[in-house]
Amino acid sequence: MGVLSALLSVFAILLPQAEPGEPALPLSRERLIELAQSNDGRIHIIREQLSILEAKRLEARWAWFPKFETTFVVAGPVPEARNDGLGGPPATEASYAYDWDWGRLGVALRADMSAVLPLYTFGKLSALRELAAHAVGLGHTLEVKVQEEIRLQVLQAYWGFQLARQARASLGEGQERLGEVERLLLQMEKAASMQVSKADFFKLKYYRKLLDSRQGEIEAGERFALAALEAMVGRVVIPMEEDIPEPGWEIPSIEECMVLALGARVELRSIEEGVGLREAGLKFAQSQFWPDIGVVGFVRWAWASNTTRQYSVFASDPFHESSAGIGLMLRMTFDIPQKVARLKQAQGELRKTQREREAARVGLRVELTKFLGELRGIQERAWRLADAEKEARRWATAAVVAFELGTGEAREVFDAYLAWLSASSEKLKAHAEFQLGLAALERAVGTRWGGG
Repeated sequence: MGVLSALLSVFAILLPQAEPGEPALPLSRERLIELAQSNDGRIHIIREQLSILEAKRLEARWAWFPKFETTFVVAGPVPEARNDGLGGPPATEASYAYDWDWGRLGVALRADMSAVLPLYTFGKLSALRELAAHAVGLGHTLEVKVQEEIRLQVLQAYWGFQLARQARASLGEGQERLGEVERLLLQMEKAASMQVSKADFFKLKYYRKLLDSRQGEIEAGERFALAALEAMVGRVVIPMEEDIPEPGWEIPSIEECMVLALGARVELRSIEEGVGLREAGLKFAQSQFWPDIGVVGFVRWAWASNTTRQYSVFASDPFHESSAGIGLMLRMTFDIPQKVARLKQAQGELRKTQREREAARVGLRVELTKFLGELRGIQERAWRLADAEKEARRWATAAVVAFELGTGEAREVFDAYLAWLSASSEKLKAHAEFQLGLAALERAVGTRWGGG
């Protein structure tokens, strides 16, 4: 019940409320899981994060594209500056410098544009693409992990509902049996049988109250399971009635589980993506020690309304210009101490992630051993409880026959029926626990089993 209460508290906030008037139809396990995964708020958050990561990967793919840096300036007022255009003396009094005579004022325009096309970056661009790709892969593993958590939570509520439903039916059968015993006691009381006493009727009432108390517990568990499913799905639901399968499925070995888990376990895939991310980060840090080789180009243009354009290449003309050029560029920075520090940091992060991968693989065997041991224990308990139920049924039949023949006591009948009901209830509980254990093993291995 602790798991279901946590589900209610979390999903009642994250999920939308059920719409009024929406029909509630019987839903299968897989349909409930599908609806819960599509309505869960965590999935939507992760998918938005994935869209951001995909945009960053697109940006990394286009990192080679030249960035055209463009500047356009309108300035003024500009003092008058006129001569013969060949660098000769000023043609007007206002064109002389270092005085307050600015002459006819004007306006100046200037435009500059430059771009660099990288030709070879010593691995910077490829490292950026790897970083972005592994970041997206890491995001996808987080999405799968949340989906698996939702699946497990839905199955916990689903099998809890089926357990309550079947337990209610079993309890109803027990109440019918007690009704038969009551009729038999009444018949024997009318016949003035010495086998029947007032104490037998007291015992009968006691056992009925005991069954009634279990009825309330079962109904509360059923309502709780339905509330958890409705909170996760986001609407009123009616789970499809399904008998809990018997745990007759063959449990795999630890080696089979290890092989599957190493290839499919989402946490291991997440760590592998993390290792790839750190390796790409290390490559990028190493590439920073090398220059960038590329092609640089520029275009410049300037004009002023009240100045003379100089036609001589030997004359300085800050007001008029029209030029363009292209050349080979080699660019790098010499912040070596900072680059060394960033390289050591990248190396440390890679080693840390690699150690985490090793620890996860070691811990995986321990975790799978625990799951398999618990699953085999539940399976063995379910088989023994099935045998106990058969024996309790025979015991009840024999007790009733002996009571009718006058060789038995009512207490034996009550005890036999109570033992039968208890064994049946515990067997159903073991069947449900086996299905939940199987779902937990599937999550730990990262793949579905044919018998689940």
